[in-house]
Order: sequence, then C-alpha cells, then structure tokens
Amino acid sequence: MGMGLVVASILSMLIFYIIVVPISVFLHEMGHACAALCLTKKDVFIYMGSNKQIPKAPLALGRLKIYLTWGLIGSVSTKEDGNALLRKQIIGISLGGPLLSLLLVVAMLVVYLSFQMRPFLENLVFATGVFNVINLCVTLTPAIYSSGPYAGYPSDGYRILAALGKRQMHP
Repeated sequence: MGMGLVVASILSMLIFYIIVVPISVFLHEMGHACAALCLTKKDVFIYMGSNKQIPKAPLALGRLKIYLTWGLIGSVSTKEDGNALLRKQIIGISLGGPLLSLLLVVAMLVVYLSFQMRPFLENLVFATGVFNVINLCVTLTPAIYSSGPYAGYPSDGYRILAALGKRQMHP
C-alpha cells in the first residue's frame, strides 16, 4: 500500500466522521422538524451535538429553532404548551426523519451509479449511502435504546407503533 493511498484513506475517514455523519444526522432531524412544522402550530427545536453544551441563542428560522454544537447525535422536539400531539402528528413526525434518510440513500445510489468519479469521492458517496441505510434501519427498528447517547429513548419505529397502540407509550 503506497503512502498516497494511506493518506487518502485517513482523509476519507476524517471527512466521513467529521462532515458526512453529522450532516446526515442533521438532515434526518430536519426531516422530523419539517414534518413537525407541517403537522403542528408549535415551535420546533433541533438539537445537534451534545445537549450538555447547548448555546444560549439558537439559529431561529420562524418556528424552527436550531441549537448547533458539533457532534454525531441529534434530536427534535416541539414546544410544550400542555396539548399532547395527536396520533397522526406523532406518526408523521416520527416518519419524517427516516423518510429523509431514505431520500439520502436513493440520492447517493443515483450519484454512485450515474457519475464517473475518482475513487476517493466514489468511496465517500458509497459510505454516505451505507451510513444512511444503517441510520434508516436503526431508527425504524422498534426499540428503546439501551445504551449510548439515546439510552432510555424510543426509536422512531417504536414511537410509530406506540401511536398505533401496538407498544406501550414511553416518555
């Protein structure tokens, strides 16, 4: 293995973890946020990165408030006003993120199959597609996460089944 290939491999891994993964997670959360904006009249909040280092002032775009710190995790919530979300709102908001992840998978597949690229870029496009397939599958699998940054929280798939009455609602 030549030194150039080693450097390219390290560079592609850094780009993937520092840029591609956070952007993919942010876009997944934007899918939830767009659904929440369409299905509710509430303020919608996106939290990206560590919730321990939330900046005081969000990036505000109308009812959408975005709190950005660098990180590999994200979440979306709506402003509490005492009214619980309706079943169709929960389902729509929960599906928003996975649908956007699916759109990213399809986009990466189209780019990968349609364009002649240098191996470096081709590998990055392929890895982005694979990451989003995994993100799609993990978030749609009905589960309450047992470890990691989402420990104790339900997946999108679990929230959908809970809204349909197929699982016990979890906080």
